[in-house]
Amino acid sequence: MKFSSYTVGFLLVFGLSSCYADYYQEQENLLETLFSGYNGQIKPQHKVNVSLSLYMRAFFEVNLSKGFMDSQVTFRQRWNDERLVFSNKPEFSDLEYITVNSEYFKNLWTPDTFFRNEIDSHTFENMSPNFYARIFPNGDVLYSSRLNLKTTCNAMWNQDTNIVNCPIQIASYGWQSKDIEYSWMTDNPVFINKEGAFFSNFLLETEKYSTSTKEIKTSTGVYNSANVNFVFKHIINPKMFCNA
Repeated sequence: MKFSSYTVGFLLVFGLSSCYADYYQEQENLLETLFSGYNGQIKPQHKVNVSLSLYMRAFFEVNLSKGFMDSQVTFRQRWNDERLVFSNKPEFSDLEYITVNSEYFKNLWTPDTFFRNEIDSHTFENMSPNFYARIFPNGDVLYSSRLNLKTTCNAMWNQDTNIVNCPIQIASYGWQSKDIEYSWMTDNPVFINKEGAFFSNFLLETEKYSTSTKEIKTSTGVYNSANVNFVFKHIINPKMFCNA
């Protein structure tokens, strides 16, 4: 049997349209299934471990006199929400993950993470909000966002070595350590763009950063925190001491 080129083209377009329709319907069905009866105002029942990673996109300024570090980061958090498991639903077995759109994201539970030593920050929304949230079959949620971040930095430095330490400190604002704990991702918890240091009076020691976690006791309870410390070498230009 011979088919005209018109017939072949029609069958191809029809087949592709059918595939696309199945894809859209599968995505819509999964989101409706996951969020039906879901209450994002309620924390997952278990103690939530939030794994962290930072991509340091740029360092704009380290200011010792005013005591701050100005940077741009991609901040990623990953946790598990057993209510969002879909590995037990065979009709969605071909999906590696699903990306949550903005409407469903408003209903998603997220940790109340904040930067303890933040002075100022802002996210990017000029073209579209610079964030995404992905749900994986086992109920893991990956939340990534890009922001400019200004944090406090110790204004004193070791004058013998000219070393300056600048931390970023992360914690839950309201959930205590019995509810939420933080950890750093096992693989590449901090990635530094080596071409992203935009200053001449400091040298970023890219291999000397360190990560840690600790508990903080306050008058309202015990909270878990995660910290990363960046090391800079202060470069002193002899010309600054010369008379004009």
